[in-house]
Amino acid sequence: MLAMIFTALAALAVLLMLLGPVLVLMLTSTFSNLVFGVNPDEAADASGIAVLVRNGNIAPESSAMMLRMGGPGVLDVDENSAVVLERFGHFTRAVGPGYYLLERFERVRGAVDLRAQLRKSGSKVYTRDGIPVQYDVEIEFRLLGETVADALYKPKAPNRLWARIEPRLMRRAYAPLSTYRFSPRAAWSAVYPLAVTETGQVTSWSDSIMRAGLGEIDKALSSHSFDELSLPVADAGLDSRIDMSVRRRVQREAEALAAAAMQRSGVQLISLRF
Repeated sequence: MLAMIFTALAALAVLLMLLGPVLVLMLTSTFSNLVFGVNPDEAADASGIAVLVRNGNIAPESSAMMLRMGGPGVLDVDENSAVVLERFGHFTRAVGPGYYLLERFERVRGAVDLRAQLRKSGSKVYTRDGIPVQYDVEIEFRLLGETVADALYKPKAPNRLWARIEPRLMRRAYAPLSTYRFSPRAAWSAVYPLAVTETGQVTSWSDSIMRAGLGEIDKALSSHSFDELSLPVADAGLDSRIDMSVRRRVQREAEALAAAAMQRSGVQLISLRF
């Protein structure tokens, strides 16, 4: 008799673990509507209790309620993405491809694309002698890879019960892949400076990186005169070796400045051409 009672209690505990997130969301829907301004109809149409991340972007069909107030719920990250999570404005963890359970009020702070990014843009800058110069640039970059410090670094773990049931309830969404081993610290650095919109969406991290890179290139070009940047080799019998050395120096300066700025944002500069 006692064994049957224990079996029934164990089954009830498992059921509560499975249905707990759904019950909490149902009980707190009115609260979230009042505090966070979530439209119940909008939340109902948006993947229920799931946030989906595809190619470094939060999918539009993700739950509006979870984007604003956080878990409990499900996070589905595709093989090209990494996600930074927070609770009450404090970093909790960074996760790669797979399925995850979000703790109560744990929300997505932002997402990044793990693939190498190739972006083209242009800018206008004034040279040292006050002449406007317009240029086009092509920048290739990606999130910094895992370091020894990252391998030793352990983010704040979920509560003990959550940590025990998550691996059992949520299997990885994708078969084991040789995915890029990213740095959680780099993901944090890339995401946290980004602005958050009123709908809970975070601005594009790659656009932010491009702006940072362009700013450093502008700084490098503005320290040189117009002649140093654009004087043709044939003019005034200029030695081609001198001309090329100036161009290489400007290129190296711009690359060094852009690489340093990007590394502070958790990104590795692969190539820069302008």
